[in-house]
Amino acid sequence: MQLGRHPNPDRKVELLDDIVEYLLEQGISELSLRPLAKALGTSTYTIAYQFGSKEQMIQDALEHIVMVYQQRSRRVAALATTPSEVVDRYWDEDHTEEGERWRQLLTEVVVTTGRRGDDSQVPAELMQVRRERIEASLAAGNHAGNPKLGSTILLALLNGLALDETATGDTERVDAAIRWVGEVAAQSAFNLIDITDGSVEPTEATR
Repeated sequence: MQLGRHPNPDRKVELLDDIVEYLLEQGISELSLRPLAKALGTSTYTIAYQFGSKEQMIQDALEHIVMVYQQRSRRVAALATTPSEVVDRYWDEDHTEEGERWRQLLTEVVVTTGRRGDDSQVPAELMQVRRERIEASLAAGNHAGNPKLGSTILLALLNGLALDETATGDTERVDAAIRWVGEVAAQSAFNLIDITDGSVEPTEATR
Protein backbone atom coordinates (compact mmCIF):
# COMPACT_ATOMS: atom_id res chain seq x y z
CA MET A 1 0.00 0.00 0.00
CA GLN A 2 1.37 3.40 -0.94
CA LEU A 3 1.08 6.10 1.68
CA GLY A 4 0.43 9.65 0.58
CA ARG A 5 3.26 11.25 2.54
CA HIS A 6 6.71 10.38 3.74
CA PRO A 7 7.66 9.82 7.40
CA ASN A 8 8.64 12.98 9.28
CA PRO A 9 12.39 12.82 10.09
CA ASP A 10 11.97 15.13 13.10
CA ARG A 11 9.22 12.93 14.50
CA LYS A 12 11.40 9.89 13.89
CA VAL A 13 14.25 11.38 15.93
CA GLU A 14 11.81 12.21 18.74
CA LEU A 15 10.59 8.62 18.69
CA LEU A 16 14.15 7.30 18.72
CA ASP A 17 14.96 9.38 21.80
CA ASP A 18 11.88 7.99 23.52
CA ILE A 19 12.62 4.44 22.37
CA VAL A 20 16.17 4.58 23.76
CA GLU A 21 14.80 5.83 27.08
CA TYR A 22 12.28 2.97 27.05
CA LEU A 23 15.02 0.44 26.34
CA LEU A 24 17.08 1.83 29.22
CA GLU A 25 14.13 1.06 31.49
CA GLN A 26 12.79 -2.17 29.99
CA GLY A 27 15.63 -3.74 28.04
CA ILE A 28 15.67 -4.93 24.46
CA SER A 29 15.44 -8.72 24.58
CA GLU A 30 11.65 -8.85 25.05
CA LEU A 31 10.83 -5.76 22.99
CA SER A 32 7.27 -5.78 21.66
CA LEU A 33 5.54 -3.06 19.65
CA ARG A 34 2.28 -2.83 21.60
CA PRO A 35 3.82 -2.23 25.05
CA LEU A 36 6.35 0.12 23.46
CA ALA A 37 3.66 2.16 21.69
CA LYS A 38 1.60 2.35 24.89
CA ALA A 39 4.59 3.54 26.92
CA LEU A 40 5.42 6.17 24.29
CA GLY A 41 1.82 7.38 24.12
CA THR A 42 1.55 6.59 20.43
CA SER A 43 0.26 3.79 18.22
CA THR A 44 1.83 0.77 16.56
CA TYR A 45 0.68 2.31 13.28
CA THR A 46 2.75 5.44 13.91
CA ILE A 47 5.82 3.37 14.75
CA ALA A 48 5.36 1.19 11.67
CA TYR A 49 4.77 4.28 9.53
CA GLN A 50 7.95 6.00 10.72
CA PHE A 51 10.24 2.96 10.57
CA GLY A 52 8.64 0.60 8.07
CA SER A 53 9.03 -2.52 10.20
CA LYS A 54 9.92 -3.68 13.70
CA GLU A 55 13.28 -4.93 12.44
CA GLN A 56 14.13 -1.53 10.95
CA MET A 57 13.00 0.20 14.13
CA ILE A 58 15.35 -1.98 16.18
CA GLN A 59 18.25 -1.30 13.83
CA ASP A 60 17.58 2.44 13.86
CA ALA A 61 17.30 2.36 17.66
CA LEU A 62 20.62 0.53 17.95
CA GLU A 63 22.31 3.12 15.74
CA HIS A 64 20.73 5.88 17.83
CA ILE A 65 22.08 4.21 20.96
CA VAL A 66 25.58 4.43 19.47
CA MET A 67 25.13 8.14 18.78
CA VAL A 68 23.82 8.93 22.28
CA TYR A 69 26.55 6.79 23.83
CA GLN A 70 29.17 8.76 21.88
CA GLN A 71 27.88 11.98 23.41
CA ARG A 72 27.84 10.42 26.86
CA SER A 73 31.38 9.05 26.53
CA ARG A 74 32.65 12.39 25.27
CA ARG A 75 31.46 14.10 28.46
CA VAL A 76 33.17 11.54 30.69
CA ALA A 77 36.37 11.55 28.64
CA ALA A 78 36.70 15.32 29.00
CA LEU A 79 37.31 14.81 32.73
CA ALA A 80 40.17 12.32 32.37
CA THR A 81 43.65 12.75 30.89
CA THR A 82 45.73 10.22 32.84
CA PRO A 83 45.42 6.43 33.15
CA SER A 84 44.36 6.65 36.79
CA GLU A 85 41.76 9.34 36.00
CA VAL A 86 40.39 7.20 33.17
CA VAL A 87 39.95 4.25 35.52
CA ASP A 88 38.32 6.33 38.26
CA ARG A 89 36.09 8.48 36.05
CA TYR A 90 34.72 5.68 33.90
CA TRP A 91 34.21 3.29 36.80
CA ASP A 92 32.47 5.92 38.93
CA GLU A 93 30.30 6.99 35.99
CA ASP A 94 29.30 3.39 35.31
CA HIS A 95 28.10 3.14 38.90
CA THR A 96 25.82 6.16 38.89
CA GLU A 97 22.12 5.39 38.49
CA GLU A 98 22.24 6.46 34.84
CA GLY A 99 25.52 4.65 34.27
CA GLU A 100 24.07 1.40 35.62
CA ARG A 101 21.17 1.65 33.19
CA TRP A 102 23.53 2.18 30.28
CA ARG A 103 25.81 -0.65 31.31
CA GLN A 104 22.90 -3.08 31.51
CA LEU A 105 21.51 -1.98 28.14
CA LEU A 106 24.86 -2.18 26.36
CA THR A 107 25.48 -5.68 27.74
CA GLU A 108 22.03 -6.76 26.59
CA VAL A 109 22.56 -5.23 23.13
CA VAL A 110 25.76 -7.22 22.66
CA VAL A 111 24.15 -10.48 23.84
CA THR A 112 20.89 -10.01 21.92
CA THR A 113 22.63 -9.05 18.69
CA GLY A 114 24.86 -12.10 18.99
CA ARG A 115 21.87 -14.39 19.49
CA ARG A 116 20.17 -13.03 16.39
CA GLY A 117 23.25 -14.00 14.43
CA ASP A 118 23.00 -10.94 12.20
CA ASP A 119 25.91 -8.94 10.87
CA SER A 120 25.16 -5.79 12.87
CA GLN A 121 28.24 -3.71 13.61
CA VAL A 122 26.61 -2.04 16.62
CA PRO A 123 28.38 -4.12 19.33
CA ALA A 124 31.77 -3.39 17.76
CA GLU A 125 30.86 0.28 17.36
CA LEU A 126 29.84 0.56 21.02
CA MET A 127 33.13 -0.97 22.12
CA GLN A 128 35.02 1.28 19.73
CA VAL A 129 33.28 4.40 21.04
CA ARG A 130 34.60 3.93 24.55
CA ARG A 131 38.06 2.78 23.49
CA GLU A 132 38.50 5.76 21.17
CA ARG A 133 37.36 8.19 23.86
CA ILE A 134 39.84 6.68 26.32
CA GLU A 135 42.55 6.88 23.66
CA ALA A 136 41.70 10.55 23.07
CA SER A 137 41.87 11.22 26.81
CA LEU A 138 45.31 9.68 27.08
CA ALA A 139 46.54 11.48 23.98
CA ALA A 140 45.24 14.79 25.36
CA GLY A 141 47.34 14.22 28.46
CA ASN A 142 50.50 14.39 26.33
CA HIS A 143 51.85 11.12 27.71
CA ALA A 144 54.70 9.31 26.09
CA GLY A 145 53.82 5.90 24.76
CA ASN A 146 51.01 4.42 22.75
CA PRO A 147 47.52 5.71 23.69
CA LYS A 148 45.85 3.12 21.44
CA LEU A 149 47.42 0.22 23.31
CA GLY A 150 46.92 1.96 26.63
CA SER A 151 43.22 2.48 25.91
CA THR A 152 42.86 -1.18 24.92
CA ILE A 153 44.38 -2.34 28.21
CA LEU A 154 42.31 0.04 30.33
CA LEU A 155 39.09 -0.90 28.53
CA ALA A 156 39.82 -4.59 29.03
CA LEU A 157 40.35 -4.00 32.76
CA LEU A 158 37.16 -1.96 33.09
CA ASN A 159 35.04 -4.43 31.11
CA GLY A 160 36.52 -7.49 32.80
CA LEU A 161 35.97 -6.21 36.32
CA ALA A 162 32.47 -4.99 35.42
CA LEU A 163 31.63 -8.50 34.17
CA ASP A 164 33.11 -9.98 37.36
CA GLU A 165 30.93 -7.70 39.48
CA THR A 166 27.80 -8.53 37.47
CA ALA A 167 28.44 -12.28 37.64
CA THR A 168 29.45 -12.53 41.30
CA GLY A 169 27.76 -9.57 42.95
CA ASP A 170 30.92 -9.11 45.02
CA THR A 171 30.97 -5.33 44.75
CA GLU A 172 33.37 -4.80 47.65
CA ARG A 173 36.07 -7.05 46.20
CA VAL A 174 35.73 -5.74 42.66
CA ASP A 175 35.64 -2.11 43.76
CA ALA A 176 38.83 -2.67 45.76
CA ALA A 177 40.41 -4.20 42.66
CA ILE A 178 39.51 -1.26 40.43
CA ARG A 179 40.82 1.20 42.99
CA TRP A 180 44.08 -0.77 43.09
CA VAL A 181 44.30 -0.56 39.30
CA GLY A 182 43.84 3.20 39.53
CA GLU A 183 46.54 3.51 42.17
CA VAL A 184 48.97 1.35 40.22
CA ALA A 185 48.29 3.30 37.04
CA ALA A 186 49.15 6.51 38.88
CA GLN A 187 52.58 5.24 39.96
CA SER A 188 55.40 6.30 37.67
CA ALA A 189 57.15 2.95 38.24
CA PHE A 190 54.22 1.08 36.72
CA ASN A 191 52.38 3.50 34.49
CA LEU A 192 50.06 1.85 31.98
CA ILE A 193 51.24 4.22 29.29
CA ASP A 194 54.88 3.40 30.02
CA ILE A 195 54.28 -0.30 29.53
CA THR A 196 52.35 0.20 26.30
CA ASP A 197 54.92 2.21 24.41
CA GLY A 198 55.28 -0.50 21.78
CA SER A 199 58.35 -2.06 23.31
CA VAL A 200 58.40 -5.80 23.99
CA GLU A 201 60.96 -5.33 26.76
CA PRO A 202 59.38 -5.37 30.25
CA THR A 203 60.25 -2.65 32.75
CA GLU A 204 61.72 -3.48 36.16
CA ALA A 205 58.27 -3.12 37.70
CA THR A 206 56.78 -5.71 35.34
CA ARG A 207 59.54 -8.33 35.25
